[in-house]
Amino acid sequence: MSEDFRSRVKLPEGFRFLREGDIKRPFRTGDKAMDKYALRDYYAWSLLPNELVVLYEVGGDIAGIIEMTANEDHMMIEMVARNILVAASGVGTRLMSVAENVARQLGKDEIRLESLDGVVAWYDGPLGYEEYTDRFYDPEFGWLTPKRKFMR
Repeated sequence: MSEDFRSRVKLPEGFRFLREGDIKRPFRTGDKAMDKYALRDYYAWSLLPNELVVLYEVGGDIAGIIEMTANEDHMMIEMVARNILVAASGVGTRLMSVAENVARQLGKDEIRLESLDGVVAWYDGPLGYEEYTDRFYDPEFGWLTPKRKFMR
């Protein structure tokens, strides 16, 4: 993502963009498939066009991270990850709130994601996302359910 694009986004306190200096910091999700990716991977993704990688810090530690792609007509949540090495509650909810805020700042009317089976109800319930097409099998992550939410 270009600096110009990133400079249009204002993040709340405790959130910031991932930096190269973060890649050696401790981070683990406890999910075998997700832990194949390290912070260096997230940093590499953050350098791609239209990509945003935002981390949430608690007490100076990385509590969670979210990767998003700004598409022409929607924001795609690529990955939401909570660091199990940091004692913090509500990390995922805070990350999703920031994603929705970023989408609004960038003029996106819709957020999409592909939910892992274990968190489908979380996206449905308190977050208000809905299934918009059939679920599918991904060899790396298992069954995924496409979800979306319109920004009103």
